[in-house]
Amino acid sequence: MNVSYVRGQDKNQLLIENTLGETDSFEYRMFENCNIPGFLNLKTSYKDGKTYLAYNISSLQDVEKYYQNKEIGYETLDVFLHDILLAYDNAYTHMLSGEKIVLDPKYMYFDVESKHLFLIYYPLYSHTLDESFMSFAEYLLERVDHTDDKAVVLAYKFYKLVKDCNFTISSLRHGLFDKEVCAPKKDDIIETSQQDCLFNDESNDVGAETAINNDDIYLPKSKGGIFKNLFKKKETPKESIAPSFDSNFDSIGDSFSDSFCDSRLGDISGNISDCVAEESHGFDYAPDKDESYGKTVFIPQDSPNLYHTLTYLFKNKSQIYELRHFPITIGKLKNEADLVLDDKSISRIHAKITEEKGCLYLEDCNSTNGTYLNGMPLDANDHIMLEHGDEIKLGNFMLVFD
Repeated sequence: MNVSYVRGQDKNQLLIENTLGETDSFEYRMFENCNIPGFLNLKTSYKDGKTYLAYNISSLQDVEKYYQNKEIGYETLDVFLHDILLAYDNAYTHMLSGEKIVLDPKYMYFDVESKHLFLIYYPLYSHTLDESFMSFAEYLLERVDHTDDKAVVLAYKFYKLVKDCNFTISSLRHGLFDKEVCAPKKDDIIETSQQDCLFNDESNDVGAETAINNDDIYLPKSKGGIFKNLFKKKETPKESIAPSFDSNFDSIGDSFSDSFCDSRLGDISGNISDCVAEESHGFDYAPDKDESYGKTVFIPQDSPNLYHTLTYLFKNKSQIYELRHFPITIGKLKNEADLVLDDKSISRIHAKITEEKGCLYLEDCNSTNGTYLNGMPLDANDHIMLEHGDEIKLGNFMLVFD
């Protein structure tokens, strides 16, 4: 797929070139005129004499990049798998091919607050269900949180069902979320009620950002690095199940506790418009304790700062945030962002600073109001190196990098 990204005045879009130029097929018309739950809306776009399929990704994060340095826990994995199966159900209900659904983490987008997932339907794409699901199952085995027993169980159960069965979407759902796993039948039929098409021009915008009504800004401390506990063995009771990559997958299935299979989210509409909600004010935040040990070393006040910093004004007071670990996410969602900026102009996850070979880079995260570096807007998927004195504009905030 020839993929590019573009930022408009009110939306961020992922563009895939339509090499055939056809836009009047049944599939195109279905997506042009219907909001199909579980999928990014598809619109036709024309640029430089070429035809593109445009998918609105405003305020959404792609799975691969977001979890590049994070692990997927049970609750998120549970939502992801429910949403994937629901999306395939909806595709079949609308007489669309499952082989044209892109099940690649790089092009799978989710709402960072609700965790609901949205897939791309690309009419020129062609991968069998076996190929798509096996590739995604292997990805989950790598990124699942191996200190979370329930997440490990669910990821391995998904892998086992995809690996061992001539599966259908219905049999996957039954095997993952029902108490008893039954072998799929050859004539298994997807049972999904017919969806009514909404013939309108509504896009999948997640809506305007809303303010978090807190009096003070929160500046979380470093959590010691995201790989801190990756290889640290978690102490669990002997009865606890925590299979490793070297486990025999075939021996896992029957040993799962029923309690791990009972958790259900109920019916998930998956429609992107349902993901918009007022920002929650009920998050509890307690930074991890500093785990530095050894003799304290005195540092004179005039000593140079050991870390790069971001300096900005908040309520007419200068604030300094030290960049102690990477990546650094900036936004207004307290349980997800490292540097939390309390303002309605800031997206939940607005921008990110990463480190590569000693250099720091700035990225926009599909924010509503955009990210500016020295007055120049960053395009979607830009990766710009930061230098001393650079000015970063995020909504109503101006931050100086040092």
